[in-house]
Amino acid sequence: MGQICFQTTPLTDVEQPRLRRLYMTGIEGIAWERDVSFSGDRIIVDRSTHESGRLFVPWQRPDGVEVVLSTTHLREQDAVYQLDVELARGTLNRVRNYLANRTLQLTLSRSNQALLSQAHDAFMNAILSGTDLQAVQCSAAESILFSQQLIKSLMIEDAGHLEEMRYQTGGVKPLFGTCLDAVPESENARQQLIDSFDTFTIPFNWQQLSPDTDKFDFTETDRLIQWAQQQQKKIIAGPLVRLDDKSIPEWMYLWESDFTAFQMYLTNYVQQVIQRYRGEVHVWHCGAGLNSTTGLRFSEEQIVRISVDVIETIRRLDATTPVVISFDLPWGEYAADRRTDLSPLQFAEALVRGDVGINGVGLELNFGNGANDCCVRDLLEINSLLTQWSRLLMPLVLSVSAPTSPVQPTDDPSCQTLDVEEVVELLQILVSHSATQGVLWNQLHDAPPRQSGILTQDGLAKPLLDEIQQLRQEQNGIGSG
Repeated sequence: MGQICFQTTPLTDVEQPRLRRLYMTGIEGIAWERDVSFSGDRIIVDRSTHESGRLFVPWQRPDGVEVVLSTTHLREQDAVYQLDVELARGTLNRVRNYLANRTLQLTLSRSNQALLSQAHDAFMNAILSGTDLQAVQCSAAESILFSQQLIKSLMIEDAGHLEEMRYQTGGVKPLFGTCLDAVPESENARQQLIDSFDTFTIPFNWQQLSPDTDKFDFTETDRLIQWAQQQQKKIIAGPLVRLDDKSIPEWMYLWESDFTAFQMYLTNYVQQVIQRYRGEVHVWHCGAGLNSTTGLRFSEEQIVRISVDVIETIRRLDATTPVVISFDLPWGEYAADRRTDLSPLQFAEALVRGDVGINGVGLELNFGNGANDCCVRDLLEINSLLTQWSRLLMPLVLSVSAPTSPVQPTDDPSCQTLDVEEVVELLQILVSHSATQGVLWNQLHDAPPRQSGILTQDGLAKPLLDEIQQLRQEQNGIGSG
């Protein structure tokens, strides 16, 4: 196996779980299966290849939030890489590459020039600190922080330019929506949802809709769709299909070893939904997270076949309503822990090129440390992801959530929250991208352990909802004069 070794501070038992989530990718950006081991101040990464690659590491910011940073492409060598230096080099390299491709009409402000110089100087100090590991790490951390400040400033500034350009050229403003899995009890919360969003997504949970074999109860779904229609909102129905333990009816596991029978029951469920709500919704969200599913013992080829079956079933019964399919964990880091032949983007490309009838592609950007959550990325990495997926030449529908509520004091490193300001900046980047057709907040109420709702568990509006409402008003104001 190909081995690459990194040096860092002596690792404690608390730090090791975070670093075990690191992964490497090759030139195609697909995560390699790898083994990670620790020895004193060494991190040893074993791979089944000898190719050079980039290392992605959850790096802990001063505020305690973990953000994934990456190195440049590293080759195998006998010498040990200094982890902090390589992360600083990788972060500064991403910034410089972005600036090199930035339009000449946008000059770098003095404050941003100063941040770039500070990041570069701190990086050089890290390089020149020799064997003084503490000085190396301190300077590398300074370089990363200056680079992160520059990234934030650049991306927010450029997002404003992109929005103006989009609307001046007649571009359509993206939909702004939220998941509606229940009508809020509070009149104030209901009104804030009405004022803040033009779209509601109505989730369909196969397990809840069909607790017994081929028997269906759509009472609650009827109520949600009726309420959304009364508010004259656009309705995105779905996702219709998720293949996880919370979504698959328990009785379906009897057919886990019979793929043909599974297809038959799944197709019948989708038919029931389409026949009932055809003409009542504006978009069918046919499936989500199928690329990363582990709920069944099906092969990737069978999962792709399931995706096609769902899409074709919808198209057979409803030829006009747009169909979107979405992908979670879009960076594909899950491939580091299990064998997979398709990255999320390759999965999407297979469906797009197959011309099976989809009209848009969704990305689920659920940030946190849950099983199907993404670790936080900086705004430049988010922008790069959108640029990469926009090459599919399909509208992008972006579902997003992030923890913003305070949590009880705990030693659990997964309990991290983001500042509301940081979440709003993320939304600004998402809506500014030219391929973005919709931005949808993916969780209505806080539901421990995920504190990612726009309403508290008791149904009260959180500060984030006020900020989203203001952001949408600003979006509506652009180009309106």
